[in-house]
Amino acid sequence: MGRVFERHSLVMDMSMRQEEKKRDQRNKTAEGAIMKLSSIGSKAGLPSEPYTMGPARTYKELLFSAGRAGLGTDLIVQACFGGSGRRTFFIASKEDYNRYASTLSVQPDVKIIKRFNRRSAAVEACVTPSCTLVGPLMTDVVGNPELTPYKGGWAGNGIPAGTCSEEIRTKAREMTRRFGDQLLKEGYRGCFKLEIVIDDHGEAYPGDLHQLISGASSLTDRAAFALTCAPMFLFHLLGLSGIGCDADVKGPDDRFSREEFVGSWPHLVIKSTMPLGEIVTHAPATGIYRMTLDGSVSYDRFANPWEAIGSDEQAFFLRLTDAGDFLYKGGCLGVLFVRWRVTNHESELNERARDWIRGIESFYGSRSVTEIQGDKTREPNP
Repeated sequence: MGRVFERHSLVMDMSMRQEEKKRDQRNKTAEGAIMKLSSIGSKAGLPSEPYTMGPARTYKELLFSAGRAGLGTDLIVQACFGGSGRRTFFIASKEDYNRYASTLSVQPDVKIIKRFNRRSAAVEACVTPSCTLVGPLMTDVVGNPELTPYKGGWAGNGIPAGTCSEEIRTKAREMTRRFGDQLLKEGYRGCFKLEIVIDDHGEAYPGDLHQLISGASSLTDRAAFALTCAPMFLFHLLGLSGIGCDADVKGPDDRFSREEFVGSWPHLVIKSTMPLGEIVTHAPATGIYRMTLDGSVSYDRFANPWEAIGSDEQAFFLRLTDAGDFLYKGGCLGVLFVRWRVTNHESELNERARDWIRGIESFYGSRSVTEIQGDKTREPNP
């Protein structure tokens, strides 16, 4: 049995590497990656949010590129590669452009999107050899200054029941299914996350595509509804391994679509908002924390699975930055899992979530590299 498992593990590892190489080849250029995404959506018969590709090396050139596509002057501009939030810029004036000119002026092409009131959401799915298994609609936590220094930076997800109407949930999941089915025709296998943009009129558009495992996978695979059946990650591994499997995905897919199986399990990715790099001297442990009535947060006990949260007064914190690590702007301190809704209808963090973030951050301590080097210089020689 061990040899069989070892052989399948080797096949799976080789398959994953081959898939990564193929995707790297397909996405060699920034514009190619975005046009590939647009092409897949178009083949699947999906609508597209108003955007164009073009140069923006000067503010005048940006307006010219946007004007040709009738996008107006209030724009979202995305460089094609970069970390969460670091490639997204909100530009409505020359002053806005000048703040990001050093980045945009060296881009051969950027994605230029018409700016409108929008809600960000996401759906994770898995392309299997027979069909697409689609997860529930998740809300996105994006740009909240308590969590990230970047206005367009992703900082978590939530699966709170009742956040969106049944019509929007159904529309988003069907859109993701059609996108996944087209990916299947293109030769793709495994998990992906499709960003969903929802406007004030309830229209939904496909946004960015994240291949393989994403930051939201922990919710899709470990929330209460996922524990009643096989997790999506299992289908992901089977799809990449090449192992024959005739598993019926109708049962899991049905559970993902029904609101009674969807609990409230948001997670918040707490990032450093400090502009200068420092060395962490103190860091909170991974485990269960408790909040008292006065809003103070204290460590309760160690736990590994975040489902060990016993009540709404508790939260699970997964530490990602430890003592001795370098602290930099946008670096992930850790992930906070809770059992209640963290945002209001305007996608702003509620006060309870802010209290939890402040409480966890209070356990972190840091010093500048200069201070630490100074201490070492003053130490007497043995």
